[in-house]
Amino acid sequence: MGVTSTGDRGIPQIDSIDLSDSLAEAALRDLLGAFSHIRFGVTGSCMAPDLAAGDTVHLARPDLHRPRFGDIVLRRHPAGLRLHRLVWHPPARLGAWRTRGDRALVWDPPLAPADVLATVVWVEGKGRPRPMVAGCRSLMSGLIARAHMAFRPGAGA
Repeated sequence: MGVTSTGDRGIPQIDSIDLSDSLAEAALRDLLGAFSHIRFGVTGSCMAPDLAAGDTVHLARPDLHRPRFGDIVLRRHPAGLRLHRLVWHPPARLGAWRTRGDRALVWDPPLAPADVLATVVWVEGKGRPRPMVAGCRSLMSGLIARAHMAFRPGAGA
């Protein structure tokens, strides 16, 4: 973990943390419980072009910004914490929520609302994400990829 004093008004900020997934999740939940928003650095390219490695996002906990279809959420994933788009949000708590990286071919495993730690409400230098159009685009490309995999010749052989 590296700490510098390059934050706003000289306030120390954490540059990076190397923690186990469970400890990272606990730390993020504590931070989100103490503050209305936190800043989070993006790594990876699965959400490009909306989010790119090096972008800084502002996250709000679910009780302050209820996740909706198309939102980019910080979620608990079997492979660790992920910033992915909410592409299926069933009405009235029926069924499981689903997320997907915008550049991924398949949806992530189902998740419960408690698996969503936060929602991206602002991207520094880019502004507020536009969830509806991006959500529809991500949902459709995921459905097309699933159909393509299911119906390609030799898939069942």
